[in-house]
Amino acid sequence: MKSTYSIFTMGFILVVLSTQGALSQPQPQSFKLMQGGVQVTTPSWGPHCPERPPNRRDRAGLVYRLQDNHFVASGRSPKIDESGVCRAATGLPAIKETRTETGYRCRSPKGIGTRATGTVSRETNEDGRVVIRHRFEYDWRLHGSHCQVRSKGKWTLTPDAPKAPMQVESEGCSRPGAAVKLRPITAATTRSTPTGTSRLKVQPLDKNGCPTKAKLRWKTSHGKIDRSGRLTLKKVKTGKTVLVTASTGRLRQVFRVLIEERDTLADLAPLHQAYNPELQMQSEDQAQTVRVTIKATVDSEDSATSTLPLTLASLLALISGVICIIIGLRLKRRTTQEQTDDLV
Repeated sequence: MKSTYSIFTMGFILVVLSTQGALSQPQPQSFKLMQGGVQVTTPSWGPHCPERPPNRRDRAGLVYRLQDNHFVASGRSPKIDESGVCRAATGLPAIKETRTETGYRCRSPKGIGTRATGTVSRETNEDGRVVIRHRFEYDWRLHGSHCQVRSKGKWTLTPDAPKAPMQVESEGCSRPGAAVKLRPITAATTRSTPTGTSRLKVQPLDKNGCPTKAKLRWKTSHGKIDRSGRLTLKKVKTGKTVLVTASTGRLRQVFRVLIEERDTLADLAPLHQAYNPELQMQSEDQAQTVRVTIKATVDSEDSATSTLPLTLASLLALISGVICIIIGLRLKRRTTQEQTDDLV
């Protein structure tokens, strides 16, 4: 019985210790790049060597995650201390990579034209910052030219402290404080017509992110705007930008309203009089004259040439009318003469 109890006790202790060990293992941390880059020198660079490799400076704020004692790049951050760093640093796909306690060793295989060696090392300072260094040397010959490259890289990483959660008062947002921020609800840049109407909305927030009832003052560079943020424009020129400002205290939120002319089919289609069935031509004597005005607009430099067909058509119509009048007069004169002959 005692042996069974002892075995059970030892098993329980082992489970507790293993659980504590798992909990005590450091979780992956996030680090941000303070500064870093690569400096390149070329001790030998013959006339047939390619373009000299430039120096590189990486943007501060790039994120790296600590995993398995190595710093893994996040997003578009360049590789500086993880698997594949040798290939990334030299551009040689066949380079050999050996992992060490403090980084990597890189060496090109024997028998290839380009010889490359390098080391990747890291060290942690007392303030928690991590410094990663690269040292690479590689040379090759191209058409008799000796090409040598020496590169030194250095990156300084600092732990990215997690943001403290926003503390909300025990009563939540039932008693919001003073407004410290204006959050636009509508887009900061909108579009409208020269005589359009739009509604702009802004929400004042306190330090805990709770909505407040702070009074807003509205101001516009054109048109009118009421207390609710309703903007009414009057004949603003197309292409202009109307600036609208909402403010409370020292807080300001600026909206940009771009004025655009919206094309409609009504602007493109010609206007016609409504059809009236009572307007019918009973005979030639009762025929009604219909006047048609034709207006043609041609976006061309030869606008005068484009109106030539309309001018010819008008002349032909005029000549035809004159001919019809002459023929009518002759027929009438002939009929009168025949009646006079019959009387005689």
